[in-house]
Amino acid sequence: MSRFGRRDEPGTPLGAGRLADISDPAVPDSLRRIVRPAGGRAHPHVLRMAGEHPRVLVAARPEALVHVSFADQGDVEASAAWSVAFVPWGQVEEIRVTGVSITFRWPGHSVSVEMTTHEEALQTVLFFLDVPQG
Repeated sequence: MSRFGRRDEPGTPLGAGRLADISDPAVPDSLRRIVRPAGGRAHPHVLRMAGEHPRVLVAARPEALVHVSFADQGDVEASAAWSVAFVPWGQVEEIRVTGVSITFRWPGHSVSVEMTTHEEALQTVLFFLDVPQG
């Protein structure tokens, strides 16, 4: 397992914790700007918190799927508080809804996030899929 709490293997469930909004004060401003461009609406996103700290953020920008994994708060050796992957939409292999779980898969990586209901998971995926279409 990496220092960012993820395994570089398919099916890693990183979505444990509570859902939160990008305006949560624990989210750094630099990441907030990735999701909410200046003067615009927020791009579709899912933010999961572990206690009071961000755990995983997945956002749909027009040019790429953005995956942010945050270092565990107890990891004193972490050289960065978070790691960001920008995955061009052409490289996204699969977005799957299974029950309340959404799985995003691209070559060599996968991230799963848990929503509250199956309907919320489906609606979130539809919002994500609308973004690359323009």
